[in-house]
Amino acid sequence: MRRGAATLVQRSLSFSLLLAFALASRTAAADPRSLTGAYSDYEQQAVRDAQAKVGGALDPAPEGKIIERIEVVRLDPIDAHDGIPTAVDVVHTTSRPWVLRRELLVREGDAWHGVAVDESARNLRKLSQLSLVVCVPLVGSAPDRVRLLVITKDVWSLYVDLDLAVTGGGIESLTLEPKEANIAGLHHTALGRFVLEPKTFALGASYQIPRLDGRYLGLAVDGNVVVNRESGQLEGSYGSASIEKPLVTSHTEWAWGFGTTFADRVRRRYVNAAVATFTPDAPGAAPVPWVYRERTFEEHAKLTRSFGWETKNDLSLGASLQHAKFGVLDDPTLDPRSVAAFQRAVVPTGEDRAGPFLQWHGYTSNYLRTLDLDTLGLQEDHRLGHDLWLRVYPTLRALGSTRDFVGTYAGAAYAVPLGDGLARASVESTVEATPHEISDASIRGELGIVTPRFLVGRLFFDVTASSRYRNYLNIQSFVGGDSQLRGYPSRYLAGKDYLTSNIEFRSRSIALGSVLLGAVAFYDVGDAFSGFDHLSPKQAVGGGLRIVFPQIERAVLRLDVGVPIVSGMRPADVPPVSFFVAFHQALTLPSPGAGLGP
Repeated sequence: MRRGAATLVQRSLSFSLLLAFALASRTAAADPRSLTGAYSDYEQQAVRDAQAKVGGALDPAPEGKIIERIEVVRLDPIDAHDGIPTAVDVVHTTSRPWVLRRELLVREGDAWHGVAVDESARNLRKLSQLSLVVCVPLVGSAPDRVRLLVITKDVWSLYVDLDLAVTGGGIESLTLEPKEANIAGLHHTALGRFVLEPKTFALGASYQIPRLDGRYLGLAVDGNVVVNRESGQLEGSYGSASIEKPLVTSHTEWAWGFGTTFADRVRRRYVNAAVATFTPDAPGAAPVPWVYRERTFEEHAKLTRSFGWETKNDLSLGASLQHAKFGVLDDPTLDPRSVAAFQRAVVPTGEDRAGPFLQWHGYTSNYLRTLDLDTLGLQEDHRLGHDLWLRVYPTLRALGSTRDFVGTYAGAAYAVPLGDGLARASVESTVEATPHEISDASIRGELGIVTPRFLVGRLFFDVTASSRYRNYLNIQSFVGGDSQLRGYPSRYLAGKDYLTSNIEFRSRSIALGSVLLGAVAFYDVGDAFSGFDHLSPKQAVGGGLRIVFPQIERAVLRLDVGVPIVSGMRPADVPPVSFFVAFHQALTLPSPGAGLGP
């Protein structure tokens, strides 16, 4: 086993490093590709409104012309098309023009370069304070001149942010965050937090600075306490703090970051808004609640050097320190044998980890701009081409770790445009090998296909398979509820492996004033299990409504109703109809390198 583990790690490293060398050797002289689509009716109305303010006609061929003027038109959350008195905007703080201009990669006097203008728009769309962002060329004062018109719409800065997950069993999660998201027009955010779950509520606060003193330097601090609703006693706490200089643009060469997170809280598995139970597979075994305590702490630091433009290669060096401890709660009313079985089967394995890491990430700066995929009626940016990564992290007892091992996290993804749709496939694998064996290993693959928009909408297809074939850390996956198996209770199925397949129709967006509406119909198949010989797929069908309030945020509010498809008798703990209310789409395209972390 020792030789097999070493061979597997060695082959993974060799293949990835050869691939990295090949990509790094490619010429970076070519400009990135920026495939752009049409504007929605809602965005076209915003362009007409902005043109009426500044005057001028659209320039159909701006490439290479000199930008003689950059004009920023800031739209308030409530405008003349909302049917609401615009006087209420007086209690809203609008982003300052220079705060918006600093995100632009072109300046007055530069030649119009479509790729740079498109990346400028992407930078602005990354700002959570903006919902609508459009950059268009206007005819200049001479044939070789052009004006850049930047149109932005602020979300309401002073409001209560809401995140809600409602199931047939009741409220599973309710988050209320009273916030001022644009202090002095600088995009600083101060907020309070209230999180309600069936057994607890949490109180917290956060302050976020995306740009410190106009520099590309971000700071964030967050802290929360958890209170048990039945006893009224303090049950735990969690929080984080970070400072970072990110890779802001495709030309940024250096980035760095420091951060820390902590959690001391009770973890519960909720199914249909109630605490799930675990029953050992033994005659006469008594069920125990799916509850355990988590105590975790992590610190990390990372320095990144980025190379290239169209083809990017980011090399990072860093270090991390982690502490994790998990355990069942003391409850003399529970059967000790069932509790021990629950500990073995479900509770994660805790340990200390300390060590450096080396990371390579290769990708392109090519993008597709499209509509009606993750949100409604607002421009979206999706990266195209290859995405490859390798992270190597030796963990050493000499530095305070529980054990010695070498871990690798490697993966590959590729995305191609399909008209104004796209397809993305990804595969990723984690292998952690001690001197004697492979202790943890998993592989996960996903394929997502979004068709071009046709007359009434588009189709979204996704299939995901994950196998955790070594599981020393005892990590579990859950399927069911508001995402990959609607029609069944939330987190209804549990296991170390899972398989899901989904197809969803998404309608085109319809503007009702400034509110954007859409509809979906879906068919979901999935299961979570331990070993593929235990695979038993479940099915569900349903439909839902999607709503975007651009005055508040870009994310969709979704309301889904799902019906399980069962042969024979329906399980007693599965309701005939399940419904879910939450923010963000249930299905999204694969996210390459999600495990690369900070």
